Amino acid sequence: MLSSSRFLLKGLLAASCTFAFAADECAIHGQVDGSNGSPSPHAAVTVFRYPLDSFGRPAQVFAGASADADGRFCLLDLPDGIYAVRAGSPSNPPSARPDCRSCCDPATVFAPAFFRQPNSKEAAATPVTLRKGRAAEAVRIALPRVPAYCVRGEVRNRGGKRLVGVGITLRSSDLASTSTVFNGEGRFLLTGLPSGDYDLIVHASPLALGQAPLAQQSVHVAGRNLDHFVIVVP
Repeated sequence: MLSSSRFLLKGLLAASCTFAFAADECAIHGQVDGSNGSPSPHAAVTVFRYPLDSFGRPAQVFAGASADADGRFCLLDLPDGIYAVRAGSPSNPPSARPDCRSCCDPATVFAPAFFRQPNSKEAAATPVTLRKGRAAEAVRIALPRVPAYCVRGEVRNRGGKRLVGVGITLRSSDLASTSTVFNGEGRFLLTGLPSGDYDLIVHASPLALGQAPLAQQSVHVAGRNLDHFVIVVP
Protein backbone atom coordinates (compact mmCIF):
# COMPACT_ATOMS: atom_id res chain seq x y z
CA MET A 1 0.00 0.00 0.00
CA LEU A 2 1.24 3.46 -0.78
CA SER A 3 2.36 5.35 2.30
CA SER A 4 2.38 9.14 2.24
CA SER A 5 4.57 9.17 5.34
CA ARG A 6 7.36 7.55 3.37
CA PHE A 7 7.70 10.10 0.64
CA LEU A 8 7.32 13.74 -0.24
CA LEU A 9 6.71 15.17 -3.68
CA LYS A 10 8.98 18.15 -4.23
CA GLY A 11 7.23 21.23 -5.57
CA LEU A 12 9.04 21.78 -8.83
CA LEU A 13 6.70 24.43 -10.18
CA ALA A 14 7.76 27.27 -7.89
CA ALA A 15 9.35 30.08 -9.89
CA SER A 16 12.26 30.39 -7.49
CA CYS A 17 13.11 26.70 -7.66
CA THR A 18 14.88 25.31 -10.70
CA PHE A 19 14.79 21.61 -11.50
CA ALA A 20 18.57 21.29 -11.20
CA PHE A 21 18.44 22.73 -7.68
CA ALA A 22 15.56 20.45 -6.66
CA ALA A 23 17.36 17.39 -8.03
CA ASP A 24 20.11 17.87 -5.45
CA GLU A 25 17.56 17.26 -2.70
CA CYS A 26 15.83 14.25 -4.27
CA ALA A 27 16.39 10.62 -3.39
CA ILE A 28 15.09 9.64 -6.85
CA HIS A 29 14.28 12.17 -9.54
CA GLY A 30 13.68 12.10 -13.24
CA GLN A 31 11.45 12.65 -16.22
CA VAL A 32 8.45 10.84 -17.73
CA ASP A 33 7.89 11.21 -21.47
CA GLY A 34 5.54 9.73 -24.02
CA SER A 35 6.91 7.58 -26.82
CA ASN A 36 6.90 10.69 -29.03
CA GLY A 37 9.41 12.36 -26.71
CA SER A 38 7.04 14.98 -25.32
CA PRO A 39 6.61 15.24 -21.53
CA SER A 40 3.85 13.22 -19.89
CA PRO A 41 2.25 15.76 -17.52
CA HIS A 42 1.12 14.57 -14.09
CA ALA A 43 2.23 10.99 -14.75
CA ALA A 44 1.80 8.59 -11.84
CA VAL A 45 5.17 7.34 -10.55
CA THR A 46 5.38 4.18 -8.45
CA VAL A 47 8.48 2.97 -6.58
CA PHE A 48 8.95 -0.72 -5.82
CA ARG A 49 11.55 -1.94 -3.38
CA TYR A 50 13.50 -5.12 -4.02
CA PRO A 51 13.78 -8.12 -3.41
CA LEU A 52 12.05 -9.61 -6.42
CA ASP A 53 9.04 -11.90 -6.34
CA SER A 54 9.05 -15.48 -7.62
CA PHE A 55 8.52 -14.22 -11.19
CA GLY A 56 11.56 -11.95 -11.09
CA ARG A 57 9.51 -8.76 -10.74
CA PRO A 58 9.67 -6.09 -8.01
CA ALA A 59 7.08 -7.09 -5.44
CA GLN A 60 6.80 -4.44 -2.74
CA VAL A 61 5.14 -1.14 -3.60
CA PHE A 62 7.02 1.31 -1.41
CA ALA A 63 5.97 4.81 -2.44
CA GLY A 64 4.35 6.83 -5.17
CA ALA A 65 3.99 10.37 -6.47
CA SER A 66 2.77 12.46 -9.39
CA ALA A 67 5.00 14.22 -11.89
CA ASP A 68 4.52 17.92 -12.49
CA ALA A 69 3.10 19.56 -15.62
CA ASP A 70 6.43 19.02 -17.43
CA GLY A 71 6.68 15.32 -16.55
CA ARG A 72 9.32 15.86 -13.84
CA PHE A 73 9.21 14.09 -10.49
CA CYS A 74 11.16 14.13 -7.25
CA LEU A 75 10.93 11.71 -4.32
CA LEU A 76 12.46 12.61 -0.96
CA ASP A 77 13.40 10.70 2.17
CA LEU A 78 13.65 7.18 0.78
CA PRO A 79 15.94 4.85 2.75
CA ASP A 80 18.99 3.37 1.08
CA GLY A 81 18.25 0.27 -0.93
CA ILE A 82 17.48 -1.02 -4.41
CA TYR A 83 14.35 0.13 -6.21
CA ALA A 84 12.48 -0.22 -9.46
CA VAL A 85 10.70 2.87 -10.75
CA ARG A 86 7.58 2.62 -12.86
CA ALA A 87 5.45 5.34 -14.41
CA GLY A 88 2.11 5.58 -16.13
CA SER A 89 -0.02 8.29 -17.64
CA PRO A 90 -2.44 9.90 -15.17
CA SER A 91 -4.39 7.10 -13.51
CA ASN A 92 -8.14 6.71 -13.28
CA PRO A 93 -9.09 5.25 -16.66
CA PRO A 94 -12.11 7.13 -17.99
CA SER A 95 -15.64 5.86 -17.82
CA ALA A 96 -18.56 6.64 -20.07
CA ARG A 97 -22.29 6.15 -20.38
CA PRO A 98 -22.92 2.40 -20.71
CA ASP A 99 -24.90 2.91 -23.94
CA CYS A 100 -22.08 4.84 -25.66
CA ARG A 101 -20.99 2.92 -28.78
CA SER A 102 -18.33 5.25 -30.17
CA CYS A 103 -16.53 5.13 -26.80
CA CYS A 104 -15.13 1.71 -27.70
CA ASP A 105 -13.86 2.66 -31.15
CA PRO A 106 -10.18 1.83 -31.82
CA ALA A 107 -7.91 4.07 -29.76
CA THR A 108 -4.46 4.16 -28.18
CA VAL A 109 -3.13 5.21 -24.77
CA PHE A 110 0.25 5.48 -23.09
CA ALA A 111 0.93 2.24 -21.21
CA PRO A 112 2.84 2.03 -17.89
CA ALA A 113 6.55 1.26 -18.14
CA PHE A 114 9.49 0.55 -15.86
CA PHE A 115 12.69 2.55 -16.01
CA ARG A 116 15.10 0.60 -18.23
CA GLN A 117 18.49 1.62 -19.49
CA PRO A 118 18.56 1.40 -23.32
CA ASN A 119 21.12 -1.42 -23.32
CA SER A 120 20.00 -3.08 -20.11
CA LYS A 121 19.80 -6.88 -19.99
CA GLU A 122 17.18 -6.73 -17.23
CA ALA A 123 13.88 -8.23 -18.39
CA ALA A 124 11.59 -5.76 -16.65
CA ALA A 125 13.44 -2.94 -14.93
CA THR A 126 16.87 -1.45 -14.38
CA PRO A 127 17.49 -1.37 -10.62
CA VAL A 128 18.01 2.06 -9.08
CA THR A 129 20.38 1.97 -6.11
CA LEU A 130 20.20 4.57 -3.34
CA ARG A 131 23.36 5.20 -1.34
CA LYS A 132 23.49 7.91 1.30
CA GLY A 133 19.95 8.87 0.34
CA ARG A 134 20.68 9.59 -3.33
CA ALA A 135 20.51 7.81 -6.67
CA ALA A 136 23.56 8.13 -8.89
CA GLU A 137 21.69 9.57 -11.86
CA ALA A 138 18.32 10.79 -13.03
CA VAL A 139 15.66 8.33 -14.13
CA ARG A 140 14.05 8.81 -17.53
CA ILE A 141 11.02 6.73 -18.49
CA ALA A 142 9.39 6.64 -21.93
CA LEU A 143 5.80 5.41 -22.00
CA PRO A 144 4.91 3.28 -25.03
CA ARG A 145 1.70 3.98 -26.92
CA VAL A 146 -0.46 0.87 -27.12
CA PRO A 147 -4.00 -0.07 -28.19
CA ALA A 148 -6.74 0.67 -25.65
CA TYR A 149 -9.87 -1.36 -24.99
CA CYS A 150 -13.06 -1.09 -22.97
CA VAL A 151 -15.01 -3.25 -20.54
CA ARG A 152 -18.79 -2.98 -20.67
CA GLY A 153 -20.82 -4.86 -18.10
CA GLU A 154 -23.46 -5.13 -15.43
CA VAL A 155 -23.67 -5.69 -11.68
CA ARG A 156 -26.36 -8.20 -10.69
CA ASN A 157 -27.49 -10.04 -7.58
CA ARG A 158 -27.91 -13.79 -7.39
CA GLY A 159 -31.43 -13.49 -8.72
CA GLY A 160 -30.19 -11.78 -11.86
CA LYS A 161 -31.53 -8.31 -10.99
CA ARG A 162 -29.28 -5.37 -11.86
CA LEU A 163 -28.05 -3.40 -8.82
CA VAL A 164 -28.41 0.36 -9.17
CA GLY A 165 -26.22 2.97 -7.46
CA VAL A 166 -23.29 0.81 -6.41
CA GLY A 167 -19.70 2.00 -6.85
CA ILE A 168 -17.23 0.14 -9.03
CA THR A 169 -13.49 0.41 -8.43
CA LEU A 170 -11.03 -0.61 -11.11
CA ARG A 171 -7.67 -1.66 -9.72
CA SER A 172 -4.66 -2.44 -11.84
CA SER A 173 -2.85 -5.50 -10.59
CA ASP A 174 0.60 -4.03 -11.25
CA LEU A 175 0.20 -0.32 -10.51
CA ALA A 176 -2.16 -0.49 -7.53
CA SER A 177 -4.11 2.45 -8.90
CA THR A 178 -7.84 2.83 -8.49
CA SER A 179 -10.66 4.45 -10.33
CA THR A 180 -14.22 4.56 -9.02
CA VAL A 181 -17.13 5.13 -11.36
CA PHE A 182 -20.85 5.50 -10.95
CA ASN A 183 -22.96 2.61 -12.07
CA GLY A 184 -26.00 3.75 -14.06
CA GLU A 185 -28.99 1.39 -13.94
CA GLY A 186 -26.75 -1.45 -12.88
CA ARG A 187 -24.51 -1.04 -15.93
CA PHE A 188 -21.01 0.39 -16.41
CA LEU A 189 -18.49 1.13 -19.15
CA LEU A 190 -14.75 1.52 -18.53
CA THR A 191 -12.65 2.83 -21.42
CA GLY A 192 -9.02 3.50 -22.29
CA LEU A 193 -7.63 0.28 -20.79
CA PRO A 194 -4.34 -1.21 -22.04
CA SER A 195 -4.13 -4.99 -22.17
CA GLY A 196 -3.53 -6.38 -18.71
CA ASP A 197 -5.08 -7.84 -15.57
CA TYR A 198 -7.52 -5.80 -13.50
CA ASP A 199 -9.74 -6.25 -10.46
CA LEU A 200 -13.29 -4.91 -10.50
CA ILE A 201 -14.50 -4.23 -6.96
CA VAL A 202 -18.12 -3.47 -6.11
CA HIS A 203 -18.99 -1.17 -3.19
CA ALA A 204 -22.36 -0.38 -1.67
CA SER A 205 -22.03 3.15 -3.10
CA PRO A 206 -19.33 5.24 -4.81
CA LEU A 207 -18.72 6.87 -1.41
CA ALA A 208 -18.30 3.62 0.54
CA LEU A 209 -14.71 2.83 -0.42
CA GLY A 210 -13.62 2.42 3.18
CA GLN A 211 -16.14 -0.35 3.78
CA ALA A 212 -15.85 -4.02 2.94
CA PRO A 213 -16.60 -4.62 -0.76
CA LEU A 214 -19.75 -6.41 -1.85
CA ALA A 215 -17.92 -8.38 -4.53
CA GLN A 216 -14.65 -8.57 -6.41
CA GLN A 217 -13.89 -10.12 -9.77
CA SER A 218 -10.78 -10.29 -11.93
CA VAL A 219 -10.83 -9.43 -15.60
CA HIS A 220 -8.19 -10.05 -18.26
CA VAL A 221 -8.11 -7.51 -21.07
CA ALA A 222 -6.18 -8.74 -24.09
CA GLY A 223 -6.50 -7.48 -27.63
CA ARG A 224 -10.24 -6.80 -27.74
CA ASN A 225 -13.13 -5.02 -26.06
CA LEU A 226 -15.12 -6.97 -23.48
CA ASP A 227 -18.90 -6.76 -23.67
CA HIS A 228 -21.54 -8.32 -21.42
CA PHE A 229 -19.17 -8.69 -18.46
CA VAL A 230 -21.27 -9.56 -15.42
CA ILE A 231 -20.28 -9.15 -11.77
CA VAL A 232 -22.49 -11.12 -9.40
CA VAL A 233 -22.96 -9.84 -5.85
CA PRO A 234 -23.65 -12.77 -3.49
